[in-house]
Amino acid sequence: MFFNVHTHTSGPSAIYNASIDDVPEQELFSIGIHPKDIGAVEDLLPFIQNENCVAIGECGLDNLVNIPLNQQKEIFETQIQLANQYNKPLIIHVVKAHGELLTCLKKLNNQQPVIIHGFNNNQNVLKEYLQNDCYISLGKALLIENSNAQQALLNTPIDSIFFETDMADISIEDIYIKGADLLKVDLNELVNNILRNIKTVFGI
Repeated sequence: MFFNVHTHTSGPSAIYNASIDDVPEQELFSIGIHPKDIGAVEDLLPFIQNENCVAIGECGLDNLVNIPLNQQKEIFETQIQLANQYNKPLIIHVVKAHGELLTCLKKLNNQQPVIIHGFNNNQNVLKEYLQNDCYISLGKALLIENSNAQQALLNTPIDSIFFETDMADISIEDIYIKGADLLKVDLNELVNNILRNIKTVFGI
């Protein structure tokens, strides 16, 4: 019922963020190379072709990690190509590299849905992503009063929203309850809207 679009904890009604060494046998998962890592993208291929792999990621760009940005871009752009080749959405990790990230997506003529995970940025950044048809996934920051995440929820169309727990030790149900409270909508209505988004983007 409370679908979790990005989590590092196994469970039902969720997309598990897998690594090459930790791919679940029966759960839905995403897999990719995080910008803090250097990896051979071709190693992802057997897992991307698994029927339970519903997205590529988390992948993206991060200006606060030690990997040079040009090297990150090379790995990220290859994953964009794979997303388009295999018709998989992208789950994106991005820190202080929003313009560069959008440039990569445009350069590769990305045609797949893009989910910006763990969004907690200002309204100018939000507007830029929405103008480029990105989806916004909100997590633990939604529980912090007056956070950018709360403002993002109020300023994002409901058909562009997802919820997640990421690595936080919180309940996905609490995220949905807070979201419904902020939006002043019925919880079941919000759940049904998110489930429609899940079906639209992931086909599940």
